[in-house]
Amino acid sequence: MINDIIDLNHLQQYEFIRYELNDNNICFFLVSDEHDHHDEEDEDDCCHLNGHLYKLTFLNISDLVITGEDADSYIYTTFEIKDKHLTLSLKGINYASKNTELHISFRFLSHQIEDLGTIKEADA
Repeated sequence: MINDIIDLNHLQQYEFIRYELNDNNICFFLVSDEHDHHDEEDEDDCCHLNGHLYKLTFLNISDLVITGEDADSYIYTTFEIKDKHLTLSLKGINYASKNTELHISFRFLSHQIEDLGTIKEADA
């Protein structure tokens, strides 16, 4: 596990994929966009699926509150981290149904980051 790849204060720079609860831990799966955009045309055609996948695990969480629903993809609307307390609000974008919102808030004692490697969009 590596603890310094992702600066928690800049977590919103990573694409939020999903979360997973495990006992008294919560894991966030995040992607950093590693695709080089050489021109505007390339930017428009990019679907942002190329990048690096990380698993960020917050250990020994307490005061967990999760409201809202899962979605196909997310956009950050609120992000705050202070004194080992994280509050996150996301607008959930769904492809086949109504968009949703997801709110996650909790305290944690520590965190771990696991590098899950490079991911690449599927060939059509």
